[in-house]
Amino acid sequence: MVRRGRKRLIKPARVKAAFLPELPPSRARVAIEPEPVETGRGSYDGDTAFHLYLREIGQTPLLTPTQEIELARRIKRGDKKARAQMIKANLRLVVKIARDYEGYGLPLLDLINEGNIGLMKGVERFDPKKGAKLSTYAAWWIKQSIKRALANQSKTIRLPVHVVDKLFHLRRAAAKLEEVLGREPTDEEIAGELGFPVARVKQ
Repeated sequence: MVRRGRKRLIKPARVKAAFLPELPPSRARVAIEPEPVETGRGSYDGDTAFHLYLREIGQTPLLTPTQEIELARRIKRGDKKARAQMIKANLRLVVKIARDYEGYGLPLLDLINEGNIGLMKGVERFDPKKGAKLSTYAAWWIKQSIKRALANQSKTIRLPVHVVDKLFHLRRAAAKLEEVLGREPTDEEIAGELGFPVARVKQ
C-alpha cells in the first residue's frame, strides 16, 4: 500500500512481467545516509506473501549448462517462452544478491524488484559462446541494477554508484572482522582486510 500524496520509488509496471511471481507491496522508504542504515529483515509488510514468493520461485528447477545454451539460442531467435523460463530459473539468484545489499536505504522487496530488472537485461544479453556461465554473467547485471537503485532512488541524498559499492565492501569487511575478532574492527584492520590505504577507509 502507498499513502496518498507520495510518489512511489519503484513503479511495478516498469518491472512486472506476466510470467514473474507477484512480490508483496513495500511501504518502507528509508533514505540513504552516509553510513549504511540497518533496516532488518522482516521490517517490511507482507512477510507471508514474501515467503510464498520464495516458495514459488524455489519450485522452478535450476538449469543445466546444456539447457542454458539451448535457451540462449532460442532467446536470440525471439522465443519469449525461453526467455521467461531462463528468468524464472534464476530468480533465486536475485534474492541471494539482494540480501547482501540490505541496510543501505531500500527495503529488501525493492532490492529484489530492481535485481529482477538486472536479471532480465542479463538474460537478454547472455551469449554462452563467450564462455561465461549465466549465473556469473547475470550476477553482474543484477548488482549493477541494485547499486543504481540505491544511488538514484534515495529521497534525500543521491550517492554515486561507486560510493555505494565502496560502502558495501567496507561494511562486509567490517562484519567479517567483527565476527573473527569478537569486537568492532579498527580502520587500520579494515584497510588491511581490503588492501586499501587507511585514508581511503576513513573517507
